[in-house]
Amino acid sequence: MTRPEIHPQAPAIDFSDLLARVENDRELLLDLIAMFREEFPRQRQVLQAAVDAEDMKQVYATGHALKGIFANLAMTRAAKAAARIEQAGREQDAAELKAALITLDQEAISLFAELDRGLPDVQA
Repeated sequence: MTRPEIHPQAPAIDFSDLLARVENDRELLLDLIAMFREEFPRQRQVLQAAVDAEDMKQVYATGHALKGIFANLAMTRAAKAAARIEQAGREQDAAELKAALITLDQEAISLFAELDRGLPDVQA
């Protein structure tokens, strides 16, 4: 299995790319970030429930959904972490899933910290 490579020195979110994606509409960006902040914890709970139930089909589906959410918001490192979860679900690899969940949670911590630091720049 080839794992997506995560580079922790890279920013958790590429704000310049994200701003370009929303055509520099800062209000829209703030709305998208607010929706993400609301939706991610729900998706993480769905993922944990699937893991607890050993439902690898749901693990795959939720990993895929998270990968798309992260990719659309220029959250490349988190998207790669979600891709590992998706792949572990597809391959029914419980050991890789455990490692991938740790990585996802670490990326989420970094991501939310970076969002908190980055928002003042976006609001300017």
